[in-house]
Amino acid sequence: DVWWHARSYWIFSLFPVDYLIGFGLSILLAGTAAWVATDAWLIQKHLLTLLGFGIFTVGLHLAAPLYRQWYWHMRRRGTDERRLAGIFETPFPKEISKHLRFRNGHNL
Repeated sequence: DVWWHARSYWIFSLFPVDYLIGFGLSILLAGTAAWVATDAWLIQKHLLTLLGFGIFTVGLHLAAPLYRQWYWHMRRRGTDERRLAGIFETPFPKEISKHLRFRNGHNL
């Protein structure tokens, strides 16, 4: 949640119109640069970059449910084994640390 998008119009409830304006402006600027340089490859590269952004965005959107499932699976009660790695030091004496809890309710 980005606060400045709260007042923006959302396209199909997927992204704010600000993003569409940004894409359009970037294409306009790249097109202007290609026209000034008389090099069509500049705008083609830019459009390919935007296409790549779109493909990765859709891919991440499709992978999000799998990540969400893995995320909650790894945060089940009793699955925190960081102390077994021997690389984390408890910053408090044992008598104090046993009363401290992480935000998710697990002991230190």
